[in-house]
Amino acid sequence: MFCFRASTKLRSDDTAGFFRLSELHYQLGEAEEALNEVRECLRLDPEHKECYPFYKKIKKVAKFVGKVMHYLYCAMRISLTRHYHDQRHRKSLRTSNSGRIASTMPRNC
Repeated sequence: MFCFRASTKLRSDDTAGFFRLSELHYQLGEAEEALNEVRECLRLDPEHKECYPFYKKIKKVAKFVGKVMHYLYCAMRISLTRHYHDQRHRKSLRTSNSGRIASTMPRNC
């Protein structure tokens, strides 16, 4: 991949280099990087016969990956919040059993 990156830096009008670099990023699962490279290819040649269909494909993939990442972030955040509340609840049960009054809600809620 390094040689394609160097090629595009030496020849800024190298649409084939940008397209190949985009394909390599895609094969590595790097959808955003692939999207950036194929956009550069299209900027140089808006009617490139291989870049445009590939661009449409990568754009869908990148959007899907973004949604999945957002879902995973939200799921992890919910899981951590529940874990935090469970820990606070267990702690409050221990302290209330010893005769002290404890709150089960965090202070920042």
